[in-house]
Amino acid sequence: MNFLEIQFELRGKTLPSDHGYSIYSAVKKTVLYEKSLPPEVLLCSVPGVPAQDGMIYLNRSSKLRVRCPAEQVQYWYLMLQNTVLNVQGHLIRLVQPRLCLPQPSEILKARACHQLGKLESVMLRIGS
Repeated sequence: MNFLEIQFELRGKTLPSDHGYSIYSAVKKTVLYEKSLPPEVLLCSVPGVPAQDGMIYLNRSSKLRVRCPAEQVQYWYLMLQNTVLNVQGHLIRLVQPRLCLPQPSEILKARACHQLGKLESVMLRIGS
């Protein structure tokens, strides 16, 4: 199965720093009418500038990335384009979608990983 990535620019100011499930929930309520997201469709968290109060500020590089099978790209492109999502009271509009091929990363980063009951910052280098 071939996958493509749709990158939506965002119009808004802030998001909670832990917004992964909240974005999923907002898409589910707004676009899917409470149905579950298909397992082959993936939502990526949105990068931004960290703030002290558990928020991130959105900037020009903040994008919502949706990975889906190539056969479903048109559907998700049209369903999400120009949609306003309410993410825990933070309103963001998905605009100017762009289609891309998924790019592999040489470095995987995670803000926190849960391992044996402890939270640890982790940076993994692929191939080392």
